[in-house]
Amino acid sequence: LADRHRHRSNMGKTKKAKGSDKKAAKKAAQDAEKARNKVIGAANKSSTPLEDAVPAELLSFGDGLALSSCKARGLNSAVQEQVFELFKGNMEAIYRENWGWKPNEKREELTDATSRMLMVYSTAEIAAAAD
Repeated sequence: LADRHRHRSNMGKTKKAKGSDKKAAKKAAQDAEKARNKVIGAANKSSTPLEDAVPAELLSFGDGLALSSCKARGLNSAVQEQVFELFKGNMEAIYRENWGWKPNEKREELTDATSRMLMVYSTAEIAAAAD
């Protein structure tokens, strides 16, 4: 009888341990999601999230090019049009083949309040424009 009781007691502890492990895993997943949301929230508040996260020396290239980030809505309409035309030239055929090409929807998506752009630009052109 004592052996049976001990066996049952151990089984209960095992179930409790399993429940505790599940709770710990769930808590860890919730904490990870909160951390991700915090980073995303900070990036959404920033007008230059890439520059905030990456050291400046990694954003410049020796061949006179630099990388920057910006909110899509911060771009002037001429640059927004260039972005759309570049996307269209590279992706229209793939979209037509797989999902259908809806240029108005894609244009809206590319300029949505949550859209961000990575821009590669010539540092020489920027310097000349500043003069």
